[in-house]
Amino acid sequence: KEGFLGKGSIFFFFCSFFTDYSITMEYIQPLGNILYTILSLSCENDRSLVSSGLDYYPIQAEQVFKNIMEFSIGIPVSSWFVFSLGINAGIYNTEEKIEHGCQTSATSIFGKIVINSFDSNCLPVSGLLLDSSLQSIFPIENFDKDVYYDVESINIEAVIPLTKKISTSFKAFTGGNFTENLSEYPELISIFGFPLADRIFFPQIAASGNYGVYKAAAGASLIFCPWSQLSILGGRAFFAASGAIGNIWQKREEISKDSPVWRSSIDLGIRFSDSFGILLRTGMGKTRGEIEPFISLDIGKVRL
Repeated sequence: KEGFLGKGSIFFFFCSFFTDYSITMEYIQPLGNILYTILSLSCENDRSLVSSGLDYYPIQAEQVFKNIMEFSIGIPVSSWFVFSLGINAGIYNTEEKIEHGCQTSATSIFGKIVINSFDSNCLPVSGLLLDSSLQSIFPIENFDKDVYYDVESINIEAVIPLTKKISTSFKAFTGGNFTENLSEYPELISIFGFPLADRIFFPQIAASGNYGVYKAAAGASLIFCPWSQLSILGGRAFFAASGAIGNIWQKREEISKDSPVWRSSIDLGIRFSDSFGILLRTGMGKTRGEIEPFISLDIGKVRL
């Protein structure tokens, strides 16, 4: 709803229900042409149902409950460059996510820079994305100990058109808790740390039970788009050969190129709109120390 509480203000209400559920209310208020504020409240049951292999395996359910209130100020330097600062407070329950999980609460102060010149939010064929963030996390239970945990990350993706039908994509991610004190609070690693499983680099890993204090990953794709659109209703199809490599670590001295996680795949993507598409990937990858074939399907705002 526009103009909810003031000129130019916008009120959003989101809800989703599938294997998990989430409810979010968000209020955006522009302050002139220079900046805007966002206040959001969210309640989420982040739940995954995991079964591996083509034969029967018991289905494993993983879930974490999150209740978060967040306030942030954004400064849109341009249509593709946004700087934001904010603070949030959350209550998290990781009892069914990690071993020895429990209910905990924390507040976080963060700064973020986003540069996004992609030609589409879904399956782009040209442009650059840089997403860099810095967080200081304060466990509420430990306020009397004057303890905080820093988490920094940077994600870079570049999609470079070579011809009208062929593009190449390069991506890299690195992040860490450089003071390494987040390991003192393992309940928060599954919230603010870095999972080995993700949908960009390692879609062959379904379960997200492994988290690190450090993570580094890189990937590349060669993308072929044979048709300008699939039908008179629009849509574009993309074929790609892709690969990625990386790992997570708990200590700085553990960081090495030994035993990396990797995958290589042939991908098929269909973009229906600027924010919705499907991505099917099939290939080989390393999972739990073993090299296995995999098939993965992503639906929504996907990227190769």
